Amino acid sequence: MDEIFNLFKSKTENDNYLIDFLDAKNVNYKVYSQRSLLREINTLNSKLKKSKKENKTLIWIAPFHEKIFFSLDKDLLKSLKWISPINFTSSKKDIIDNIDKLNFFLREINRKDSFSIELHVCFKTIGFQETFQNLMICLLKSSAVRLKTIAHFSTLWQNNFKHNLNKWILLPDILRMDFPLPDFLVLGGPSVDKSINKLKQNVNIWCADTALPALLHYNIIPKCVFTLDAGHGSYEHFITAIDKNKIPEMTVIIDPLSFPALFDLEFKKKFTCANSNPLIQQSKNNFTVIENSTDDVFGFMDSAFNLIYKNNAEIKLNPLDIRNHPEIIGHDGGHIKRATHLRGSAYHRRQYMRNTRLATPELYFYRLSFRYTRN
Repeated sequence: MDEIFNLFKSKTENDNYLIDFLDAKNVNYKVYSQRSLLREINTLNSKLKKSKKENKTLIWIAPFHEKIFFSLDKDLLKSLKWISPINFTSSKKDIIDNIDKLNFFLREINRKDSFSIELHVCFKTIGFQETFQNLMICLLKSSAVRLKTIAHFSTLWQNNFKHNLNKWILLPDILRMDFPLPDFLVLGGPSVDKSINKLKQNVNIWCADTALPALLHYNIIPKCVFTLDAGHGSYEHFITAIDKNKIPEMTVIIDPLSFPALFDLEFKKKFTCANSNPLIQQSKNNFTVIENSTDDVFGFMDSAFNLIYKNNAEIKLNPLDIRNHPEIIGHDGGHIKRATHLRGSAYHRRQYMRNTRLATPELYFYRLSFRYTRN
């Protein structure tokens, strides 16, 4: 997703404002000129008036130029979210011109917001209009799913936090972990099935709770298990584990809003953190905040990994050195031939226990697969 802010380079030539692909040579596309800036201002003001009349926020994807922005009708700026893949001048803080600002914008969307999306014509000229538009639609759909999740889990999160608070506040912070770099981050996707032999040869594995029962079946004991979900389903990953006696050999990284019974399991060690949920932000705690950009267990693991090792003075991560980054397995972003999870997960065990002539596990996963689309 952050690639959209690293596609282009800009330059000014004879009062013309040009963009070019970073890896291109002498292929320049004209975006603005000194003479066209007034036309750009009038066009954008017109779009904003329309959006305001329709009670929508305009997502305007265009290269940023301060002369356009500062000349817009000030009463209309509340109806504007300007996403700029490339800047011609220094941008304002409200201009979304990097991945952090984009993620912040997406997290701040609420259920009452309504958007229209428009792109500068220059992206049509270079063949990127459909790509950018589809990406923005996907991001807004993801935010809609997040809002639906928040509405669904709101009461559950409040109940969990009430039960967890006294135990959570006593746990050590995630930055106190002193483990070596993991070899693998293992998620719960079906592609894990093809990597079991590889995983058997490694001792330093971080995994999502979904993958735990299957890994233990093969006597693969992860160093750390990450758990995030608030419902009883997250607890099933542990109580349906093949060998519960292995739990004291593992460390758990637990979210403060997780299912309360998880706090009582006898892990070797337990670490925790804070998150952006208002319940956590309003509590008096000194835990490190994990910014989970994808709102799932992979985002939890990935953010924790980057935070822990970027803050570890003894480990200098070189982003160009693949040895400094664990291999990610099972982050499939969708189903594979209608299989949604690795074989042997708690979901499989639950469905086999419920198996009837008309409600088979195969039918359950077939239906579930329609919720999963590839990223």
